[in-house]
Amino acid sequence: MGGSTPPPHCVDVCRALGGGSVADLLLWRRWLAGVALLLSSTAMWFLFERAGYNLLSFATNTLFLLVLILFLWAKSAALLNRGRSCLICSFRCLLTKKRRLNRFLLDDFPKQHLHWLGTGVE
Repeated sequence: MGGSTPPPHCVDVCRALGGGSVADLLLWRRWLAGVALLLSSTAMWFLFERAGYNLLSFATNTLFLLVLILFLWAKSAALLNRGRSCLICSFRCLLTKKRRLNRFLLDDFPKQHLHWLGTGVE
């Protein structure tokens, strides 16, 4: 044994982490993505643990911010004489998704689950 091959019980760290992009991210080979992951997880930790924010208010505030941005985009498009076809298309797509969700909840979803969700009784 010349020492060129590792013993069979030794495993490469990259292979132990699954290889691929996840291992590259955890081993800091993709530096920018690693920094983005670290900063976003730190921000989420601060929001949820330290600031006392909960997931529902975070989601609703994020959706409200999205609606505000879309509203300002539509108003600026009207002022600058630009087309709004992208917004109209996305609105139609949202209406289609809403109809599918309503059909699922009202027709396909069992009624006892809705009762359980509404009352909170197990």
